[in-house]
Amino acid sequence: MPIERTGMYLPLSENTLHHLLDNASDLVTELQTLSLAQYTALLLIARLPELHEKETFHPEQFFAQALDIGQAQVQQTDLQSYIEGTHSLIGKSQIAEGLNRLIDFRIVLLDDKAIVPGEYLLPDGSWDFEFKDRHRSALNERAVKIQLRARNVSYLTTEQSRLYREFEAQSDEQIHVQGYAGTGKSTFIVAILKLLERSNAQVLLLAHTKKQLDALSAKADLNPSVHKKTFIGLAQQILPNDLTVSSHKNFRRIDVSRATMPDSQLIQLLGVHDSGDFSALEIIAAVRGALYRFCQSDNDEISEEHIPRRFKATFDVTTTAITCQHARALWRQFQTPGPEHLKPQVRGFHVIKWAALNRCYVPPGYTHILLDECHSLSESMLQILNNSPQALLTLGDEYQSVNGAVAMLPESMRKRELSHSVRSSSQIESIVNPIIAVHPGKSKSPFHGNTDHRIEIEYYKVAKVPDQSFVILVNEMWGLFEWAQRIAAENADIKLLSSAKDLDMFVQDCIELYNTGSRARHPELFRFNSWADVEKHNRNIPGFQRINRMLEKGFGYKDWQQTYSKFNNNGHFSVALDFIKNTLNHEFNNVMLTPGIFRGSMSDNRAEFCSILYVGVTRAKKKLVVPEALRHWIEEVSVN
Repeated sequence: MPIERTGMYLPLSENTLHHLLDNASDLVTELQTLSLAQYTALLLIARLPELHEKETFHPEQFFAQALDIGQAQVQQTDLQSYIEGTHSLIGKSQIAEGLNRLIDFRIVLLDDKAIVPGEYLLPDGSWDFEFKDRHRSALNERAVKIQLRARNVSYLTTEQSRLYREFEAQSDEQIHVQGYAGTGKSTFIVAILKLLERSNAQVLLLAHTKKQLDALSAKADLNPSVHKKTFIGLAQQILPNDLTVSSHKNFRRIDVSRATMPDSQLIQLLGVHDSGDFSALEIIAAVRGALYRFCQSDNDEISEEHIPRRFKATFDVTTTAITCQHARALWRQFQTPGPEHLKPQVRGFHVIKWAALNRCYVPPGYTHILLDECHSLSESMLQILNNSPQALLTLGDEYQSVNGAVAMLPESMRKRELSHSVRSSSQIESIVNPIIAVHPGKSKSPFHGNTDHRIEIEYYKVAKVPDQSFVILVNEMWGLFEWAQRIAAENADIKLLSSAKDLDMFVQDCIELYNTGSRARHPELFRFNSWADVEKHNRNIPGFQRINRMLEKGFGYKDWQQTYSKFNNNGHFSVALDFIKNTLNHEFNNVMLTPGIFRGSMSDNRAEFCSILYVGVTRAKKKLVVPEALRHWIEEVSVN
């Protein structure tokens, strides 16, 4: 809540409230640990739900009177007796509901540091009505003000300001900031860039994608001392310059085409044969996965540990050894490629790995490196940064790594946290904090939502297309296809946030592969020789099962064209559709998560599963619609 709008600062912290509401804590026992002022604040919060419609209710006066009554009772007996006699007025459900009403009364909770001094009380223990103005002035003085663009000034939050001043005092040290969703990491980066501009630093601003870099640039006018590069762009810049070496030359040609060499050609290139119970197609899929995992790692050689778990768990010793042999051979093909028609495509992660293996580093002309979205960092990219002499500041959110893997930063880096979301409502805490608790990530500080925002959370048993503008988020291509059909059937316009042409290719390839067996072009389908192979691979995905039934009933090109015609028609309302993984750095008013997010077991890849949930639920600003299965899952993990 903006400082100038705050009506009262309540002497109770979010951390204390989270502890009181924890399912594992006994409320009556925990109440005995509170001071009189904290307990009185809790009494006020518990009363807010029944008093929120009374226009004559003044929370600060109520609190002051309740504090006086409590103090008189304590003087006659003691605090423990007073709490024992009145705790029946407080329940966890009342507290939780009261928290949602803080915004209505413009009440803001104090942080732990502000509560300890007790500056909100007069010497006789009564409430100091002048505390609000003093505390507001102190917050204004501590808040860092930054000039983004001409006539565009922004204040950092208290949490951001604290980190800003720490960096200002020690700007040449390595620092990592773990920031939860919506905590203003981008704004903080811009503030740091403005700070470094004043010291004539030459800053390398790194991000995973150009889109992320452009988003940062849009927030502020950055001077020429800030040099923007993607991870891939940096790797290309620092590759060895000797182009007489074929490998150096080959790694400079990144293939931008989405198409990948078909499995049949790769089998021919490497001479892959069946092994035991496993086909050449299964082995080549394992080879692709092993090479990708190797490129993401900081290892110098491909080994068994790089074979994806789903293959390694079933492969026999011989097939495992053969897979490693072929994966090494494929990596050699990138260094010394064969005939032009059998050259495997060079991707960005191949280039980064090659730069890491060659011990490349960031040129010393830069003084600082600022890295956004650190959760997208691979171990190989981290090797390059660790070889570099610059001061490094990284920001990211390990819970937004939708692939489940996060590079391990050096222990020597100072670790700091941003846990107070500027964007997400405090009501979302009941979903986000259980996700954080069971995620294998290291950061376990409670996520704090913004009490100045309110969101409506709705659970559904049966998924339906909303009858108003919504963003529906799915987790795979089958879900995208299925929900495009569902939306079209409701005569709503479809706004596809990702590529409509890509979905069009996918659907047409499905129809052709099903009807004629023609090899698909789409990256999700190109490796399958028949629809039977597709069915075998995707049989446990509910979205695929529905699409398969549609095709069995004769769904064809004309049916799909009717659906495709509803894309971006700008009708009365449209329902947007996208993958959860594509919505990082985005927020929407109304968001619905489809049931498909629960198609897999959390035990398959707990980090990936939890991160998908985390990203999905933190995209909504006003309304979040989620499967009933999410509520059951939260109840289950909260008990365990």
